Amino acid sequence: MNKNNKWKLIAVAVVATMLITAIATDNLGGGDELNGNVPNGDVTNGEEPNGIAQPDFSSGMGAVIDCDDNPGEGLEAGAMAVDFRFQDAAGTTFSLSDFGGKLVILNFWTTWCSYCVDELPNIQQIYNEWSYDEVVLLTIDKGEDYDTVATFMQEGGYSFPIMMDTEQIVSTKYGVSAIPITFFIDEDGIIQHKKIGYFHTTEDIEEVLNQIITTGTYVAAPEEPDSAGLGFITGCPQNTGDSLDVGDTALDFQFQDADGLAVSLSDFRGKPAMVCFWATWCGFCNKQLPYLQQLYDEWQGTELVMITISKGEEPSTVATFMQDNELTFPVLTDSSQKAVSQYGVTGVPTTFFIDEDGVVQFKQVGYFHSMEDIEDILNQLFDW
Repeated sequence: MNKNNKWKLIAVAVVATMLITAIATDNLGGGDELNGNVPNGDVTNGEEPNGIAQPDFSSGMGAVIDCDDNPGEGLEAGAMAVDFRFQDAAGTTFSLSDFGGKLVILNFWTTWCSYCVDELPNIQQIYNEWSYDEVVLLTIDKGEDYDTVATFMQEGGYSFPIMMDTEQIVSTKYGVSAIPITFFIDEDGIIQHKKIGYFHTTEDIEEVLNQIITTGTYVAAPEEPDSAGLGFITGCPQNTGDSLDVGDTALDFQFQDADGLAVSLSDFRGKPAMVCFWATWCGFCNKQLPYLQQLYDEWQGTELVMITISKGEEPSTVATFMQDNELTFPVLTDSSQKAVSQYGVTGVPTTFFIDEDGVVQFKQVGYFHSMEDIEDILNQLFDW
């Protein structure tokens, strides 16, 4: 073989080797075009060289799949956020942990919660004005059906990302009972702030974001002590009977407390509850009120959940009455008598004693003559 033919063969071999290597590399998905389009592929989402694929909510809502166990009762600032899985509107599966390296806002809400509804324009503005590179916004609807939320979103003109948690899988693991609740999760998956109640302005949300971005943490300004204001009933399920009596399961009414939190009676399952219906104009109710105040003062810190409901009165009337009489126990106003009617309360005062399983164990129609009368019932019914 002459020298020229020898060099020609070497050149051909080199070119062939380069072609085979290029084809193999391309088939392995090593090109930049493919990378980032496989959030469910072999490469863990969030570890792809091109960064985290953005969930697609442009065509609708996503849905929660499952959630890791929570070793504690609730998640507070400083705790590691519990990882969960969800599908976006395009059917792609993501985990919360996929967004490691990014600041995440995780907001829990419902359509029936008026404070949540008041907050949503601020949530939408954050979604519109803050880029995905700056913050990942995820919201979770707690326990509602798809059609209800879809209609609400369409009528409100909202487009921020929503995951349906119909079975309350994530809501339960995150210890979400009252809403709205918002978690701010840092780049390492640590909860830096937990906001209970709604944000009044977009600026309030941005204040938290900017402080976490600037300092890596969030320190809330000191709040004024709770002054036991008024809450109000927002709904109550239909009662199949004429009234609620001993042995019946207490109807799960919903209310918003004095801090603007949406709460249900069932949120207190596992604790005994005392629910008292009364009115400012009722003379016998007025005789009983000092005992309710004493009970509230002396039994704070126990397992007892004390709820009082004003029957059919305006909040301003009740607030003035409470202030004039220096009463501070919790009061819910039921101006439209949603809970009053479903509980079958015709005369006041009427008091229900409900056990840890939500069953009515005693019903007192009429007023208590002394603090001891109330304590006798509590001590007989419940093991303190």
